[in-house]
Amino acid sequence: MPATDLETQIVEIQTALLNRSDELGVIVADTVWREVDYYADTGQISRDDLIANCIESLRLIFDVLDAAATFDTALAARTGVARARAGIPLPEIMDAYRIGCRLTWEEIVTLAATRPHISREALIRASARIWLAQDVYTHAMASAYRETMTNRVLTQAAEQAALVEALIDGRIVEQANLWEIAAMLRLPARGPYVVVAAECASLGRSALPGIEAKLSDVGIASAWRLLPDVQLGLAHVGSDAQFETLKQTLTRIAATPIGVSSRFDDLSQTPQGVTYARIALSAKRSDSSLLSVFEAEPLAVAAVSAPPRVMKQISNTVFAGFADLEERDRETLFTTFRMWLNVDGSITDAADRLYCHPNTVRHRLRRIEERTGRSLSRPRDLAELCLAFEIDLRLP
Repeated sequence: MPATDLETQIVEIQTALLNRSDELGVIVADTVWREVDYYADTGQISRDDLIANCIESLRLIFDVLDAAATFDTALAARTGVARARAGIPLPEIMDAYRIGCRLTWEEIVTLAATRPHISREALIRASARIWLAQDVYTHAMASAYRETMTNRVLTQAAEQAALVEALIDGRIVEQANLWEIAAMLRLPARGPYVVVAAECASLGRSALPGIEAKLSDVGIASAWRLLPDVQLGLAHVGSDAQFETLKQTLTRIAATPIGVSSRFDDLSQTPQGVTYARIALSAKRSDSSLLSVFEAEPLAVAAVSAPPRVMKQISNTVFAGFADLEERDRETLFTTFRMWLNVDGSITDAADRLYCHPNTVRHRLRRIEERTGRSLSRPRDLAELCLAFEIDLRLP
């Protein structure tokens, strides 16, 4: 068949489709509304807007049946941007495009059946151009959609990081602003909360990749900020069970040390929570666990309340008599004292926990008294020793 005759037939198909584009646009929109639940259920886009978009899209597709026509992807790109901003999932949009292409194909077949002079070759070429147009416009729409969503996510992440940083620094003090920030971070307005500090393996590298989503999967809302040396998170733990779930989740994925603050109820206490989490992060660990929780007991709080330089000076003064001891011997004495405290001063229980004779415990405690010049039987001396040992435990 001569090329001119073939193009004439394709133009005839094009003209017929353009004449019915308004009617076909309504049919496509109604089909999308009926078959893609998201459009009707959410009401993100009105039926009239959907119809107008379908009509305009069909006209663009029909235009490229002309062999000399070029693809104008501006509408497809605008559609992708608009749908991304509306929060419509990309699979649902792709379903709508597929419905439009399917109904267009059915219309071409029906049209050709009523016009016997339109050849099989003309029908095939027209269909090929329609499918090519569909592919070009779908790609343009999806590309614009993904770019918009990427920018949106990056913007939201930057805004969230700025809000978390403001909480960490204590720059937000008015209660109304704190509630507003909680809403923007998708956190409950009331605690209890904890701060998590995870050591970065290398400069600026996330210590807990994907942690917000992982915690969300177990019902824990959180917001995070990555600093050069540490990744800080604010998590809502509404119950003891949630706190345990948080610790278990962190322990399971931890590759570097993690410190967790004690619980607090008001977002204005976040800076203090950061301090406690960082102290827990740097605390000495007696086992192989990477997770350490700061317990807000009076002695522990007292040990970290003053500037670290001041508190370390106190502990250095109390422990000056240990300077000539080997590290292993020193650690044995320190472990014995802490165990003795943990069992409420029971020599027998301490010996059982340390797998040694009670007289060994007594001997070690006497050595501590001798080297510090403080007596365990005098309340003031004992208080100074307890504080010094707590400082040694809490501060690096």
